[in-house]
Amino acid sequence: TQFNRYLSGESFPRPDVLYLICKYFSTDARILLEQHNAQLNDECTLLTHSEIKAFYTPDPTCVERSVLSSGLYRFARPSFADSTIFIQVLSLVYRVKQPTFIRGLKATGSTPRVARGKHRQAREWRGFLIRQDCGISGLISGKDSGVQSYMFLTPQLNEQPNFWLGYCTQSTAESVTGSRVTRLTYEYLGQNLSKIMQTARTAGRCTANQLPQQHRKLLLPLQTFY
Repeated sequence: TQFNRYLSGESFPRPDVLYLICKYFSTDARILLEQHNAQLNDECTLLTHSEIKAFYTPDPTCVERSVLSSGLYRFARPSFADSTIFIQVLSLVYRVKQPTFIRGLKATGSTPRVARGKHRQAREWRGFLIRQDCGISGLISGKDSGVQSYMFLTPQLNEQPNFWLGYCTQSTAESVTGSRVTRLTYEYLGQNLSKIMQTARTAGRCTANQLPQQHRKLLLPLQTFY
């Protein structure tokens, strides 16, 4: 009877009773305290959705600036379609409040879609970065794209300062003519204008010999990646 009064709006539960009700039904008290539209908008925030927010809560997963600086990076990797061809482009790591994001432009001609639409909007990709026990990981996608990439990076503090080494994958079907996983390097360029401009001028497809020495050393172009 009392619960029906709650549902009809004739009465409202005391805080201790409200806690027990929410605990029993495994729900949030906002279902009674806020407008339904506000709850729907909050649930649309994927990483804080009630189903997974205990696993992807913002605070523990934020990448601190002391770990990964904001700014421009040069990244390089073999092409997914042809391991003898390499891709090197600029990307930007930035923060909006606490979360860490990353964005850049696909190299022209690196995919059929980019070849068809060379304008900036067709080439742009964005993603987010989260902290892992021994590095960082990220999920990246082109705008309105059905293909995503996952990457994982670890810092190379002893051998190559400002360098990160890892791998990236793409969410495509298996193919006998290409790969879905490659090595990946990231280099923090900071305020080094000459490196930034040199990377911007040479961005795109290249051979292993055209890669900067440090990237070529870390990518091990002559070794198969497992």
